[in-house]
Amino acid sequence: MLDETEARQRILSLIPAPAAESVRLDQAAGRYAAVDVFASLPLPPFDNSAMDGYAIHHTDCGPAGRVLILTGGQPAGPDLGLEVIPGHCVRIFTGAPLPRGTGAIVMQEDTVRSDDSPGITLTESTEPGEFIRHAGADLCAGQRILTAGDLINPNRLAVLASQGAATLLCGRRPRACIVTTGNELGHFCVNWITSDPECSFHRHQRRGQHDRFSELAKEPARAHQKPRRRRFVRPRATPRHAPKGARGSNRCATLGAAARRAG
Repeated sequence: MLDETEARQRILSLIPAPAAESVRLDQAAGRYAAVDVFASLPLPPFDNSAMDGYAIHHTDCGPAGRVLILTGGQPAGPDLGLEVIPGHCVRIFTGAPLPRGTGAIVMQEDTVRSDDSPGITLTESTEPGEFIRHAGADLCAGQRILTAGDLINPNRLAVLASQGAATLLCGRRPRACIVTTGNELGHFCVNWITSDPECSFHRHQRRGQHDRFSELAKEPARAHQKPRRRRFVRPRATPRHAPKGARGSNRCATLGAAARRAG
């Protein structure tokens, strides 16, 4: 007798790989990737700020106490084409593209801004490259996103959405039929395990063919009985040339005899 592990391996070795089908991204959660998927865009797509603060020139990095003149602001969104020069800074927000010449980002908590002065004072030391997210830091173009057979979870869906994907090739959902028989297991029954509304079970049920299985499950003994043969008795014909009264009495006699024989 085979043990459970070997039996399972033999069964799985006979199952062919599922065919691929295109699935909308908003319906792909819980499915499995049918092919490898690679990134077509870097993530993030451009150099940007990791903090709300100020973009400064690399020559202004160093110890605290420097005073820089504020020359503009770059919000998150379109690149305004600003530039940072030594001794100056640009107000910037998280996710905003970096102005040209940016050497570091100083958090707004590490600065002091005076209402009567156009500049800011750095209260902490700054290192070149601080709080800068470079293009492709999270995901490079050409990097593998999914391997065939991977489960599509919310994290992977987010990465696929960042690449602009609208559909994904997934393996078709499997359909299985389990037929259980044997007197020691109970009455004959048919159980279908599937989530596909277009499978053969649902089609048969809609056409009424599932009633045959229901009858077998309810009355297995009756299902194997031979059908009873009905006895049909054909009444005797009355001669046309017989008198009218005789034809009526003969008809009654004939039907009465037929009823007695049938009983």
